[in-house]
Amino acid sequence: MLMHSRSPGTTSSLTSPAERETAWRRARCERILLPAFVAVMVALVPLSAAFSAGLHDHRVRFLLDVGRQVQWPEALSPHNRPFVIGVIGDPRAADALRSLEGRKMAGSPIVIRVFDSPSDITFCHLLYVATRDGKTQSEVIKLTTGTGVVTVGESFEFARVGGIIGLVDYRRQVGVTINLRAAKLSKLVFDADLLDLSNVYM
Repeated sequence: MLMHSRSPGTTSSLTSPAERETAWRRARCERILLPAFVAVMVALVPLSAAFSAGLHDHRVRFLLDVGRQVQWPEALSPHNRPFVIGVIGDPRAADALRSLEGRKMAGSPIVIRVFDSPSDITFCHLLYVATRDGKTQSEVIKLTTGTGVVTVGESFEFARVGGIIGLVDYRRQVGVTINLRAAKLSKLVFDADLLDLSNVYM
């Protein structure tokens, strides 16, 4: 016999065949969908309470966190040299990142470089690709692959097609996808804490 649990305060019972069929289908969907929902949530990193301050403000916070959780090859290490963060795309992203100038990352001063087009890009430790334009993203990926630049794009798709980190917002959290194959081409190493909170492409 099919048994049904009832929430507190529920007085009616499922007596008709149609009600029992509906309840069975709902329970089956919950068993299927819940594990998928949990799997997605594992890859979501909590944002600060400053969510309402704007999209690019939390991107800035995330870039700082990433900068602390990546190891660059010795020749590109930010130790004893400026820590360079580049940005291309939305001008509001550049404005948000400029707030970091004068601060330090691992003891090194942070320098912000704004690029108008992919052809302008010079070396930076992190490059925030603040655009969803496919052509721009493709050009950036082509120019930076294997160079040691940690590219951070505005969608999961960015990492899937060769960028290193792809982001997507979900309520008060940001989902993170990391392309380890692209990272290894640049001999970049991510801390386990960041990998544990990310979807990872091998």
